[in-house]
Amino acid sequence: MIELPRHERRPGTTRAQLTFEFTTSPMRRVIHADGAWGSITGRGDIYMALFSEHPRHPRSVAYTISPAGDLVEVQRDPVTL
Repeated sequence: MIELPRHERRPGTTRAQLTFEFTTSPMRRVIHADGAWGSITGRGDIYMALFSEHPRHPRSVAYTISPAGDLVEVQRDPVTL
């Protein structure tokens, strides 16, 4: 939908809304590690678990365009697990 300039907007019409949807491939892999937990096992082996810290992204975010031309967030779907 194309937003009409303020002076051309008809009463009762809505502003344009942009929605960004974020998807993640099931084949997604993280290559780096931010840290590790580990210890020595009872058999003398080393146990180590690597982890990666990153913020979760929402499923989608919707914006409207302000009269000044800026994006204004109006809706954010919950964070994906």
